Amino acid sequence: VDIDDFDEWYSDVRADIDYKYWNDYHFHLTQKPFYSTGPNGTLTKLDKNIDFILSKLANPNGPSISRKGMIVGNVQSGKTSHYIGLIAKASDAGYKVVILISGMLEDLRGQTQKRTEEGFLGKNIATSKSVGVGLERLRPSSEMPNCVTTRKKDFTRNLVDSSGYTVESFKETFLIVIKKNASILKNLNQWIEDDLQRIGRKKVDTSLLLIDDEADNASINTKASSNQTRRKRKLNEVEDNRNYEPSRINGEIRQLIKKFEICSYVAYTATPFANIFISPKTSDEMFNEDLFPRHFIQYVNPPNNYFGPSKVFLEK
Repeated sequence: VDIDDFDEWYSDVRADIDYKYWNDYHFHLTQKPFYSTGPNGTLTKLDKNIDFILSKLANPNGPSISRKGMIVGNVQSGKTSHYIGLIAKASDAGYKVVILISGMLEDLRGQTQKRTEEGFLGKNIATSKSVGVGLERLRPSSEMPNCVTTRKKDFTRNLVDSSGYTVESFKETFLIVIKKNASILKNLNQWIEDDLQRIGRKKVDTSLLLIDDEADNASINTKASSNQTRRKRKLNEVEDNRNYEPSRINGEIRQLIKKFEICSYVAYTATPFANIFISPKTSDEMFNEDLFPRHFIQYVNPPNNYFGPSKVFLEK
């Protein structure tokens, strides 16, 4: 954890937060197998861990700032449940916009949309039928988050234009679930940029939680740098970014971060090696800092009932 020049805000406001989304999700998980309560229960540990992560994110009601961190968890150990819980608590704490970048395949994105509908949104966006937490508690309309994507439809300009949503809709809780695809990210960035120009603003005046699932896959800048830049690296100097262009997905994610006054970027992965070797010095005028998790890296222990490699292979 890098605590330099960061005022941890969460402990001061925690007692005053109405945890409506988190309480709904917590109850939702108690209805599923393998989730237990009590002092050493899996849900108790999940609650405490998400509190810790949230305390390291930007204050959604504070000054303009961006924060970047990474969550490391074992393969198939509950990372999706973890980030849905983080979405719920962050929304309770004041985050207005959540952009969830899921896998590169549409099937995976659809599955993620379904999980977030059941654990956070409370309804099937395409049919408006209650699902998951929406069946377990009757929510007033004021507590129903907005969402432009569905289980079968990723973000497109036609979809968002026909919905009537604008960046001014971001003043209410808003979720967008997209594939990790350069064209889709570009369309999302362009829609936000066009709407900002329409209202005469440079940035969206609210807070964004940007979750990058499987962050080791395609989010890293793989663009080869020039010989001049390589020589400067050997001298441990700041890279000359005039000779440096991020690969498309990496650049679009960095552009997205720039568009919000307050942003917390949280990468999720089971294999963090590529992410921690991103150069922390990389920055340029167009894209700002790269996605190096400079503010925190947190390992999430798997639950006691996790069946992984240690159960299969003998220890020396």
